[in-house]
Amino acid sequence: MSLSSKPDNDSLGSVGGNAGEAAASDGLASELQQLRQRIDLLPGSRAAGDDLKVLADDLSGESDRVVSQLVGVALPLPHDLHALQQIAVETLVATARACSGATREGRSGFLSGFRRDDEVVARGLALLVEAYEICCLAGCSPPYGFWLLAHGLFHSACPSGVSAGEPERHNSAVASYKRLLAINTLQPEGFTSTELQQAYALLDEMACMATVGVAAGEAAQSNFWIDYAQDTPPVPIVRREPPPVDGLGFFSAVPLGHHLTTLLDSLGEQEPDENANAWDVGVDAVRLSLYRRLRERWAMPPRREQARRRSEYSVQVCIGLNPIWRRLSDPASAGRLAEWTVQNESPGGYAIMRLSGVADTLTSGMPIALRKNTDQPWSICVVRWVRSETPDQLELGLQLVSLAGIPVRIAFRTGASAAGPVRALVLPPLEAVRRHQAILAPLGTYTSRRFVLLHEGARLYVAQGRLLSLDMQTTSVELFQFEVDPYPI
Repeated sequence: MSLSSKPDNDSLGSVGGNAGEAAASDGLASELQQLRQRIDLLPGSRAAGDDLKVLADDLSGESDRVVSQLVGVALPLPHDLHALQQIAVETLVATARACSGATREGRSGFLSGFRRDDEVVARGLALLVEAYEICCLAGCSPPYGFWLLAHGLFHSACPSGVSAGEPERHNSAVASYKRLLAINTLQPEGFTSTELQQAYALLDEMACMATVGVAAGEAAQSNFWIDYAQDTPPVPIVRREPPPVDGLGFFSAVPLGHHLTTLLDSLGEQEPDENANAWDVGVDAVRLSLYRRLRERWAMPPRREQARRRSEYSVQVCIGLNPIWRRLSDPASAGRLAEWTVQNESPGGYAIMRLSGVADTLTSGMPIALRKNTDQPWSICVVRWVRSETPDQLELGLQLVSLAGIPVRIAFRTGASAAGPVRALVLPPLEAVRRHQAILAPLGTYTSRRFVLLHEGARLYVAQGRLLSLDMQTTSVELFQFEVDPYPI
């Protein structure tokens, strides 16, 4: 049996909420400013090498404190936290640039190449990694010249590059460079700050498994190419073929994906805990979902299948599964709505932006409903990425999962719904995406093949559903296809 839905009639408005609760420390910002002044006073020569090492150690400790304040804070950042991360990134990059300058001062007029201080070069790359990790947590882009500086330090450490099978003599610098590339190729804007922290922890052990080289023959084994002469990050080969120029680099994150496959297989072999509560089930689901998405990004970078069309029109937006459920259930009492601007769209989703008044907690993986006006049904989407270059601006990338939604309650015998039915949405089949109806429910709801579905319309509808496939898991929701079971038990 298929359920139907119809649009409701709500007026345009705003949604109240909290944009973030963490506050930056004035003392930490002051200490970063003092470190920045110390960098400017350093002499531009190799004599500054020892001072740079000491300064880099001090700065790493401060950047750890900045990271601790950013984790768990929703975007856009409050003004004080945004200013804090900005000065931290500027200071880290300036110190890395000083490391690069000290290396250049060591050029010999009689010998080819550099008389470099390998430790200073490695420290410079490590500082750039810290700066980039802070940028990712803040949802913003690295400063101008960042990638040229990273490429330059890498080549300073390895003037002839790193070829496949060649022992890496400069392990510290190369490991930092690989880590930097690995983080970028994740498309970090598609992960929450907590997920990024877990990815960073995995890379502590895994980053060295990736491969980076400069030989043209290595392109076949790689899934990204790098133009070292440009201020640009790695480019997926599936999106754009490398240009016919000399001096390109090639990066392969495939070994990272293979390692995660082994890790997922080992986790899959573990026996489920029958006494696990809903929280434990949700935590395990989040971890497995994260590992699968990391593996996908590293081993199989997504290819853009559908062309995007630039647009500029306003839409009404409802954020979060429960607010969407309430609005579809009782439009008259659901409250006011926020207005966003569509920047571009394709058959598979949207990019939307809001320049001020973002009051909701927004993270990747959250469900969002949008429509042009009250005469249209709600399109149900999931946030794919979040970007915020300033505290007053937020951009979202949305994946369309349904052109309509029906509010229901579902219950499994165990897990989150064991204590009672939970709110969910039934999504009709979507052409070229799925053949069956689907359910969008809170993460951790799905625990077995069969469940009970209740729909309170003009008449109470109760049925037993049978799960067909689990199609999506994020930090907030899971989406699974189902059919009404003709033989309930």
